[in-house]
Amino acid sequence: MSAGLTAVLVMCALLLGGAPAQAHTDLVSTAPLRDGVVSIATSQLVMVFVDDVSGAEIEVRDADGVEVTRGSTGSMGRVVEVALDLRRDGHHRVDYRVVGSDGHVISGAWSFRVVAASGVEASGPGRQSSAALRGTSQVTDVGSRSTASGSSGLWMLVVLAGAGVAVLVRTASRPDPT
Repeated sequence: MSAGLTAVLVMCALLLGGAPAQAHTDLVSTAPLRDGVVSIATSQLVMVFVDDVSGAEIEVRDADGVEVTRGSTGSMGRVVEVALDLRRDGHHRVDYRVVGSDGHVISGAWSFRVVAASGVEASGPGRQSSAALRGTSQVTDVGSRSTASGSSGLWMLVVLAGAGVAVLVRTASRPDPT
């Protein structure tokens, strides 16, 4: 095998095989939880991510499509909070969008059910208090449909690898001037 071909193969292996994994932050727990049942007295929604996030946008709507969030969304590091004004029982849908510390947008949705009848105790995973959730390191599967947009780093790596291979092939195919 010629030295030029060996160099091309080594460069390809280093560039393509040594690419770091591009991990994006994930939503790990919420209060209320997905498909949880909470009382109408629940006044806050809390989301906890693996890494710090910013630019949080949370929308919570009841079954009739009425917005039930109050005030602005607050975030501190991994935790995002918004006040709720729950007035009706039934299913409520949470849609969220945040920017991870790596710059990627993470979005998703889940729902929970509100019980308005007096004397009915909330049940299921949604009973977890928001104060306990903020202090937890336990990962809870919320089943959200998270999506991370953007993969410019991977495309840049592929383009650079292709350019490097082209240069090496061209250099290796030149006749030796001596």
